Amino acid sequence: MRLIRNLKRRAELYDAIDRGELGFPDALRLLRRCIGKTQTEYAELAGLSPRILKEIEQGRGNPTLKSIRKALKPLGLDITVGRARQ
Repeated sequence: MRLIRNLKRRAELYDAIDRGELGFPDALRLLRRCIGKTQTEYAELAGLSPRILKEIEQGRGNPTLKSIRKALKPLGLDITVGRARQ
């Protein structure tokens, strides 16, 4: 039952991202939580320092493109270009 609830939550989260309702920091934090990882665990999985991950999730700092791609890789995501929403 928990797996089904997590899959449903993840699907709802992806839908919110597609609708442009979440920014990158919030989406990353919520997706990390969906897979049940702490910041420290996820940072290690992504090959980032916990400090960098924390800054990304809080929308602070100025992460490099490389850091952002590393943060997305464990989730099977990558950066794309799309039209800005008005």
